[in-house]
Amino acid sequence: VAWRFATEADVVAQLGVPLDEICGVCGRKDDEDRLVLCDGRNGACNHAAHTYCAGLSCIPDGEWFCRECRARSTSTAAFSLSV
Repeated sequence: VAWRFATEADVVAQLGVPLDEICGVCGRKDDEDRLVLCDGRNGACNHAAHTYCAGLSCIPDGEWFCRECRARSTSTAAFSLSV
């Protein structure tokens, strides 16, 4: 079996909606008014999560970063400090 990572085009073709309209935690696309979009990678990250799936009580006033971007930021900071 040949495995490959799904591209955003694959997901859109399969689900019919862009990634940033799907909760990355529960996989649902409902409750759009409670979806928070990641501000990581200079706005290029396309991850989203419902506030309740991300452990937030409301949409944050400032920036919000998904788990992947927070991990990337932490590892980059650790690398910078160790050099």
